[in-house]
Amino acid sequence: MTTYLTPPSQNYEVAIGASRWMRIALATFALLLLGTAKTAFAAGNCQYTSTTPTWVTQVGTLSGSATVGRDAPIGTVIYEMGYASSVVPTLLCTAGSYQVQTSLVSQPYPLSSYVDPSGYPVYQTAIPGIGVRINGATTPVPGHGGIVNYPAPSNPISFTNGSNFRLDLIKISSTVGAGTITAAGLPTFQTSEVSMDGGNSTRFLLATVIGQVSIISSTCTTPNVSVNLGAHLTTELRGVGTTTATWVPVNIRLNNCPAFFGSTYTTFNADTSRTTTGTLAQNSIGYSVNPTNGVANATNGVMNLSSGGATGIGIQLANSSGTPVQFNTATPSGLTLNQTSSANYTISLQARYYQTGASITAGAANATATVTLSYL
Repeated sequence: MTTYLTPPSQNYEVAIGASRWMRIALATFALLLLGTAKTAFAAGNCQYTSTTPTWVTQVGTLSGSATVGRDAPIGTVIYEMGYASSVVPTLLCTAGSYQVQTSLVSQPYPLSSYVDPSGYPVYQTAIPGIGVRINGATTPVPGHGGIVNYPAPSNPISFTNGSNFRLDLIKISSTVGAGTITAAGLPTFQTSEVSMDGGNSTRFLLATVIGQVSIISSTCTTPNVSVNLGAHLTTELRGVGTTTATWVPVNIRLNNCPAFFGSTYTTFNADTSRTTTGTLAQNSIGYSVNPTNGVANATNGVMNLSSGGATGIGIQLANSSGTPVQFNTATPSGLTLNQTSSANYTISLQARYYQTGASITAGAANATATVTLSYL
């Protein structure tokens, strides 16, 4: 009977061999499937055209000076520099999903605590109270545009990108220092076409600045003003609303003022080496007259006299054109400020007596007021 049996060891070896062959075949089949999937979902990639062999480097120039008014609101742009170029970088990209992203290349100073209403990040500068914000085209830095999906074309897609940027210096706190802001202390950024499906990230713009800008932050000196309205007979006033005949000058002097450079918007065009200076926002000084003893007649600019003297009268204040002063209200001075350091200016007002009551008693007719200057 043993002659009809297959040797056990032989049957065992054959079974093992078949099992190994099947495992190898299955493993090979799985690898082929993975390779096919990778080819079907290739990531998008970009490359430069022959006319744009590499990214575009744009260099804006800081120059000049800006004067920060002590009372300028937080958030005021005190210096604005824009860069516009007709050089437009172009990339050729294969099918895929892309997003334009801006990112910092250098950031010498950290983010400030100032929250910009537009949502742009604002970084500190070397001068306390002055921040800087930058944007590439319309995208905050850092930031990104929307994601765009391109289907498979017969030829690569021509992707043309903007090449403008703007830099703003902003007042970010109530107290502002003075000094020089150099380009080395400001952020630089790049803009890239980024594949969102595993392809390459291609920089097409590198934005930097050179030069420096001086920041002026100081005020004028203001000596006290004493005005003699002279001696008058009570008979000169003939009823409520009547006045003495002559206006007496009240000159508020502003001495040793800083140079008022204003703030500038400047566009630099690298293609033609042309610099175009935009509208110059002039600095201004305003004033507010605050009577010590209150107001007798607000409409006509009449303040009360100090107690213990004449009654039934007050002192009327007006500007040089005869328009009554609006007390406790910031009023433009109308001064034309210039860029001369240590210059002197005068706010010209005038005063006279004004009858406020039905009857008048004689006596000393004095009044005091505080004049507050605002620098914008």
